[in-house]
Amino acid sequence: MLIRDLAEWGLTNTGRTWQIDHPSGCTVRLKDGNWHHILAYRANGKGAVRVGIDRAATPIPGLYADEVLSVGEPAPEWRF
Repeated sequence: MLIRDLAEWGLTNTGRTWQIDHPSGCTVRLKDGNWHHILAYRANGKGAVRVGIDRAATPIPGLYADEVLSVGEPAPEWRF
């Protein structure tokens, strides 16, 4: 399942590809009464946050959170 297409970001300011790590997800029931799955992760590029005379820092590194949607009927609530 494709969560984030890194092609939209291009390369880092150092010419390298982005690194995505530290994923953490949780399914939560929000005020609308529906279940939502939230995935948080870190985007980083080696040297992407360094600022020098010949390159500026890029705004992309940091924490991201996306809602992950699926198709089909939702599973019923768990009952204990």
